[in-house]
Amino acid sequence: MRIGISVLTHSGQNIWENGLGQNVVFLAQSLRRLPDVEDIVLLNCGDQHALPPQVDPARPGFALVRPEDATELIDVAIEMSGALDVRWLDYLRARGKKVVWYCAGNPYAALVEPPMFGFDGHAGRTSRHDEIWMLPEHFQFAPMMRTLHRCPVHCVPYLWSPQFVDARAAEVEAAGLPFGWRGAEPDATAPRGLRGLRVAI
Repeated sequence: MRIGISVLTHSGQNIWENGLGQNVVFLAQSLRRLPDVEDIVLLNCGDQHALPPQVDPARPGFALVRPEDATELIDVAIEMSGALDVRWLDYLRARGKKVVWYCAGNPYAALVEPPMFGFDGHAGRTSRHDEIWMLPEHFQFAPMMRTLHRCPVHCVPYLWSPQFVDARAAEVEAAGLPFGWRGAEPDATAPRGLRGLRVAI
């Protein structure tokens, strides 16, 4: 099986700007370990030709390909970080390929917040997927998703790895700075209001 996972690229992107970009890498790495998976490509839904610099060491072997150039390279498309063109998804499905939506956010909030607060949102055509994957945190909305999208909805586990934290810690420590929380003995002689806050940023 050959899988493509959508990823959004943009100028000045940093892997720390949101968790979804990291989750694309974690999903690709997890799927690569399955015995039936032959190849993984990242479907580039943005305007850059590379992922953020923090990602490149973590994605060996994951080609970054425009979706329209990946038609013959994949059997399954996973819409995750970047929205895929519905006409392309229709074409894939007409050729017997499968399309999954990895819904990593709160689907109800994504539907109601734009009209409530007067900003543009994105709601793709509801018949574009063969199934939907949702995180446990939002799985209470599975009946709504099944009704709207008319396809199976599955609960999938959170994916996480310390690799980006470890890489950043190594960078910080290489610069001679400590990484992480370090406890300090409070100054018991200072008045209570002047002991200072212990805040991590």
